[in-house]
Amino acid sequence: MGKDGREGRTDRIDAVYRECGFEAYAKEIGILLGKEIPFAIDISLEDFGKLTDLLGGFSVFVPSPVDGVSPDGERWLLPFGVVTLDGDKIQTYVTYRTEGEDDSDVVSRRQTAVMSMLTAIHAQRAALLDKKNFPLYAEKLHTDLTEKNLYKLISYLSNINVETDHLIPQTIQGSLRRLPSTGETVLFPLFEGQLIKDVVQQAEDSLIHEGGSSYRYVLQVLNGTTVKGSASNASILLNGLGNFDVLPAADADRNDYEHTVIINYMQSDTSEALTALSNFITCKNIEHRPSSSLAGESNSDFTVILGKDWDGRYVRGGYVNPENLPQEETASEGGESAEASGASESAEVTKTE
Repeated sequence: MGKDGREGRTDRIDAVYRECGFEAYAKEIGILLGKEIPFAIDISLEDFGKLTDLLGGFSVFVPSPVDGVSPDGERWLLPFGVVTLDGDKIQTYVTYRTEGEDDSDVVSRRQTAVMSMLTAIHAQRAALLDKKNFPLYAEKLHTDLTEKNLYKLISYLSNINVETDHLIPQTIQGSLRRLPSTGETVLFPLFEGQLIKDVVQQAEDSLIHEGGSSYRYVLQVLNGTTVKGSASNASILLNGLGNFDVLPAADADRNDYEHTVIINYMQSDTSEALTALSNFITCKNIEHRPSSSLAGESNSDFTVILGKDWDGRYVRGGYVNPENLPQEETASEGGESAEASGASESAEVTKTE
């Protein structure tokens, strides 16, 4: 969803691209993400096909055979299984829509195609980065970058290994509404777009943080409430968080948790990951259970059990169970209480005398 500031109208965000070009579109995306986008690359569908052929084809998974006709009468034909598609077939792959599919299905395939392109760039980096060959690839990319900077960018992208670098495509969550002016159904991002900004900021922080751990933590979200879908939605939200691999959501042992809790099963120092998780959902209620003491209790490093204070994005209220406080903090608080008690008794005796 986007808003064309010149005309004061609400419309699909891709309307900016159609009417104003990719530079204005990139600027609008920057507003949505809360980040200035320093450059943009525009690839037409035709050039995407040509780039596919230059890179030797893109490997994708097609769950079932495709045999259909587009609204324009174009025949859609795709084999099923893990297949390497040429330029013509990849154009079909990113545009076809079968009966019962919606925009999210098409978007998912386009994300897959981009991931496959990165895989091919990595595999063909030697030929791609040859100074004699590079102009053949570069001419398919329309950008505001200089050729020198484009080369640097592609060189960097060619180092990305999709299989080992844990790239996770993100899906924008929101509610669908029909626009009275056009009759089109558009997606309005959750929390007025703040969720998108938070995910992007977290991803940026994890990229620029020096000395960060490359360890992948396993995280599971359990629904401890009666609100259906809470854990699934929270799992999608947390998929973009740092070094976490999120297990499928499930129900907790009961559905009447008052307060959300993060359970840490790790014995080693997990302060960085735990802080990132705690801050991202604003949950201060943390319970430490080293896995050795409860063997087999969990297959995850961290578990988040959602309570009634979970609003779909944040934990509200800042509750902390005193039993979950670190021992040193509890002891400190106890000492202060004892001193206060002693001072009170002393004052009472003085007054009596």
